[in-house]
Amino acid sequence: MNIILSIIEWLVLLPLLFTAGYLFFFAVAAFINKKVSIGSNELLDKQVALLVPGYKEDAVIVDTASKLLEQSYPAENWDLVIIADSFQSDTLEKLREMPLVLLEVSFEKSTKAKALNDAMRRLGDSYDIAVVLDADNIAEPDFLSRVVEAWEDGTCALQCHRTAKNDQTATAMLDAISEEVANHIFCRGHRNLGLSSRLVGSGMAFDYYIFKKFMSEIDAVGGFDKELEFRLLQSGYTIEYLSDVWVYDEKVSKAETMQRQRLRWIAAQYHYLNRFFKVSILDFFKKGNADFLDKTLQMILVPRLMLIGLSFMGMLASLIWGIPSFTAGWLASFALVFAAYLIGTPGRYFTLKSLKALLSLPKQIILMLIGMRKVGSANKKFIHTPHGNVSSQ
Repeated sequence: MNIILSIIEWLVLLPLLFTAGYLFFFAVAAFINKKVSIGSNELLDKQVALLVPGYKEDAVIVDTASKLLEQSYPAENWDLVIIADSFQSDTLEKLREMPLVLLEVSFEKSTKAKALNDAMRRLGDSYDIAVVLDADNIAEPDFLSRVVEAWEDGTCALQCHRTAKNDQTATAMLDAISEEVANHIFCRGHRNLGLSSRLVGSGMAFDYYIFKKFMSEIDAVGGFDKELEFRLLQSGYTIEYLSDVWVYDEKVSKAETMQRQRLRWIAAQYHYLNRFFKVSILDFFKKGNADFLDKTLQMILVPRLMLIGLSFMGMLASLIWGIPSFTAGWLASFALVFAAYLIGTPGRYFTLKSLKALLSLPKQIILMLIGMRKVGSANKKFIHTPHGNVSSQ
């Protein structure tokens, strides 16, 4: 019986140790050979389509459009394209009065991929760069100019630094910190070692032709950015990271909303693991494509909320009831993930407010563990994350 329990414990512990070690390694790598954002300091003459897909985003889209129209990039060289899915009539009227391209779309089953594909089909091929923002995203007036400056020979895809624009609730604060830790590990840490940055669904820019081509092959319900990552990396493209070009993103304010969002992410993660695992290994041995293989390894990682909770609970249980060999493993797992989060969290979040937000972490972990029984269906239909209520509890 003890042997069976030991095997079960190792089967749980080993994935946690691998994930914690992976996160810690790239968290440290973010400080090695620190990469400066690419850029030529020369404003290139590029035609840009700033694509903003939205589903029932009446609460935020007019304000978002107003702020995005303040971009300093020459007006004749770019278009703000609002892709409106299920907007109210008065919202559409307000948008029609603005100097932007309004494309109304409607689908039996709405997804961001469908909206983007329909928009690019209707826009044609007169653009050089496609930039994708979410309906709640805000950017500085020089955002487009700085993206275009970075568009040197060979650049076909890049991710900007997405960061929180709200932290009023404990859930929003935790979401904001989690985003920054992920930026540190999966964007900066990876680029410093020559691997591609992750894509996060918004604050992204692509060669228009390449983006349109790859997106035409994607009809993902959730996680279209992950499939796009896989396709780009499999084809040998590199995803750059602009750490000093920020896009402000609304973080979820309710624990239940975060649970649904994370479950959707986990469902997409394991969907793409199953889809690309074998082909990425074959591609590595045939072509030496480490970028593609690394992306697949990321899909194996234990979700970070679960990693923290399981490592902590395993450490406590092992200290009370465990045997020394397992205790060392659980301690190592918790220590590595704690260190990765500690060094990946920006200094501005070391506040009493953040400490108070951490007290809600057990609730988030419990909700995630309870919700795992629904993960199989989370990627089968579009789940809308509401925006525009950042102060709700």
